[in-house]
Amino acid sequence: MTEQEYRSHFENLAEKHRLILHSDTNKAFFYIESVDELNEFDEALNLMKSNVCMLIVASSGEFGDNNSESHVDEQNCEIYILMRKKSSQRVSDLYSATKEILKDCLARTKRDLRANPNPHKHFRFNNIPYQKVGPMNDDWYGYIATVTFTCPFGYNVNSGTWTDK
Repeated sequence: MTEQEYRSHFENLAEKHRLILHSDTNKAFFYIESVDELNEFDEALNLMKSNVCMLIVASSGEFGDNNSESHVDEQNCEIYILMRKKSSQRVSDLYSATKEILKDCLARTKRDLRANPNPHKHFRFNNIPYQKVGPMNDDWYGYIATVTFTCPFGYNVNSGTWTDK
């Protein structure tokens, strides 16, 4: 699974979830290119037209071989579900609502990947860490979860890449 594939997957979820409803005219989804560019988070939240949004950050991964010839690329992705606080709202209500939306999105991801199995895409659903975030950009509160996509691949040494082979 490529970064573009899971970016598209989550943007599609943001378009279809009844509380997010991302579209070109109702911005409610943003892909953060670099986790180290904190101003990118502020810019994304300033662009949001909706009071509920999803931010996606592809920040890290891990290569492994399970002590065998079974190689995997474990790609981590952070999903933020945030709500803009209105003056009359309690922060605890925002946290409760965004946690439910996050669970909706994780359940839909699990269902979608099981409905369309692919030996090169696995979604690890157990032990997904999450935590509260906010305030972000002064009035956004919600949750972040780190999900992992496990993608098998083969290590190959291409002799054309090396000067000594």
